[in-house]
Amino acid sequence: MTYNKRFSLRVKILDGLLRKRQGVSMKEILRVINDVLECHGICPVLSKDTIFLDMDALSNEYHVDIMKIRDKFDNRVIRYRYENLSFSIFNNPLRDEEIKEIKEALDVLSSFRGLPQCGCIDELCVRFDVACETNGHKVVQFEESCMNLGMEHFSCIFRAIIDQKAAVITYKRFGHDKRQHKVFPYYLKQFDHRWYLVARSTHHLESICIFSLDRLLSFEEDPETEYIPIGIDIDEYFKDVCGITRPDHGIPITIRFYVNATRLPYLMTNPIHQSQVIRVQNHIGAILTIHVIPTPELLMRFLSLGKDVRIITSCQLRREVVENCKRIVRMYGSST
Repeated sequence: MTYNKRFSLRVKILDGLLRKRQGVSMKEILRVINDVLECHGICPVLSKDTIFLDMDALSNEYHVDIMKIRDKFDNRVIRYRYENLSFSIFNNPLRDEEIKEIKEALDVLSSFRGLPQCGCIDELCVRFDVACETNGHKVVQFEESCMNLGMEHFSCIFRAIIDQKAAVITYKRFGHDKRQHKVFPYYLKQFDHRWYLVARSTHHLESICIFSLDRLLSFEEDPETEYIPIGIDIDEYFKDVCGITRPDHGIPITIRFYVNATRLPYLMTNPIHQSQVIRVQNHIGAILTIHVIPTPELLMRFLSLGKDVRIITSCQLRREVVENCKRIVRMYGSST
């Protein structure tokens, strides 16, 4: 059986509908499935044949019989249901061959350091959907963006990076008009629940450009343009920053900051930056340092820590934190 996001959604819905004792008509199936697909931003099913193929695949995969019964009020209408109404795909344990396929998918996934590997990740997620629901109770949940805008381009971008293909993208920044860029994609990076494309643009070949996938309107490979390799170590490029942006001429500085004892355990398990080190510690708190290039993301991280953290080093970042705190006080002070 071929698994993908559309198919998995349709099968989950079908599984619930086919358990109804009175059965369900094709018209009802299409209406319910298309309502759910629309909520997920997926094109509706236009043909009954798609549903018939789904039911055949479900029947063959799980060895379950699907009955056809006449509507008791309108003899012309055919209704469909499981012969065994207690059956559900969520009540069935994974078979040996399915477990083997999951292990193979995990091996592929681990070789890419956890990045989704195109179609394989869809199959893996569908299998996890089934495996993690026991008697209707989900025992595992992964946090993800609530909207996932732009993720429809993920597989195409991933393949273009692997195959080293140039591309033309349509991109719309917040508050700006959409614009086309010819790019050389190098890397996909996640930060704060958003995915970003790291690339060079023909508009700025000397710089690395960052494009958020949720602002990406289109992505098409450009086979006519010769691919230009990145020419730098991407891990080194991001080593000195917290977040996704790196100023072109930014220089790392050492930032000292105080953390009270209440927040210290959190920052030890979730450091602001990989360079974070404790310099002094006592029962009321500690002084830590990080060696980073200041970025907007670093500013937001310090602001999010509120009163529990105070930057000691005299630097532009400290001044920006102070100015933002003053604005917050003024904003709340003027509210009614």
